[in-house]
Amino acid sequence: MGRAGEQSGGLQRGAGLEATARVRLERQRSAFDGLPAGEARTRLRDLMLARAEELLSVNPEAADALLEFLPENDRNKLLADFFEKP
Repeated sequence: MGRAGEQSGGLQRGAGLEATARVRLERQRSAFDGLPAGEARTRLRDLMLARAEELLSVNPEAADALLEFLPENDRNKLLADFFEKP
């Protein structure tokens, strides 16, 4: 296979991985969204956000894994607050 074929295959695999990641993210967020509303759900969200914040500086991949389950607004706020720290 020539260089162009290798590059094309890489692009296709990359697009496939991106689509897979999107599906995984949607499933994870749907799982959290499926929890009954109430104090337990709020407490779980708060604990997951706190743990993700702790992990951001030592293990960003683990923090990202937790954040994938949470609503996008919560995730974005945590990341904005974390990266705006002096």
